[in-house]
Amino acid sequence: MRKKEISIITLFTIIITCIALDFQWNEFYKGYSYNDWNFYCSIIFLLAWLLFSFYWGRIKRKEYRKFIIVYWGINIISSIFIWAFANNKLIQSFLAPLYIWYGGPLYGFRYLFFPLNRIIIDVPSLILILSPLGMTSCFICYWCGSRSLKIKKS
Repeated sequence: MRKKEISIITLFTIIITCIALDFQWNEFYKGYSYNDWNFYCSIIFLLAWLLFSFYWGRIKRKEYRKFIIVYWGINIISSIFIWAFANNKLIQSFLAPLYIWYGGPLYGFRYLFFPLNRIIIDVPSLILILSPLGMTSCFICYWCGSRSLKIKKS
């Protein structure tokens, strides 16, 4: 993958995650408050990833698939550790950056569980449930993009 493409992907990842965290930080930090605004922010975050993946699939950059595996794979592995060691404060302190980075943007999906089933789900369990969502949806949109009409490279 060329340096320009790596820069674009890195910049997108940082910007979209920071924006999603900024809009949801107060509720995520409190850990108990959530509303439809958080849900909309999480949907927009995921839609941005889907469109981004569709684009990279459309230009058929196979290296982007590797990025998806690594990026969302870290999410899945860290979510397992966060969930497994939810009561261990020492391990949680080391996992805090990953907890914030991956858990914050998708925090709004917590809103789905309460109105539908009146279930209050803790954030480590939410991250564990939603961790495959990013990887799966990015792969599906990448695949859809690669199957669509090819963009001419200039």
